[in-house]
Amino acid sequence: MCARASATATPTTPRPNDAVTAAILDRMEADGVASVALDLRGIDPARFPNVFRSLEEAGLDPRTEPVPVSPAAHYTMGGVAVDLDGRSSLPGLYAKAVAGLAVIGSCRRYRRRSAAKASAEG
Repeated sequence: MCARASATATPTTPRPNDAVTAAILDRMEADGVASVALDLRGIDPARFPNVFRSLEEAGLDPRTEPVPVSPAAHYTMGGVAVDLDGRSSLPGLYAKAVAGLAVIGSCRRYRRRSAAKASAEG
């Protein structure tokens, strides 16, 4: 991702979602903009056909210009409250990994997802 002024907005090495979000928000605030640009021009549309189709339906052409993006709160919106065995309060409903909100979850759960899955799957 890059800022509108073509400077790098996010770290170039893999980072947890919250670190990437913080970098994007810092760049947006510094530049006084509502989004940064995601450059998909080097990506084969066949690799992500639904993404490219959705962008095109929204009037964006990811083949020729960067796409405006801003952070979403999907990983802070919670999940299904479960106990350590993956049971929810609704009989018969179990959740695990990212969908299950248990004591072992955190905002950096993606780094620990395999541990959460292992404990939920036993």
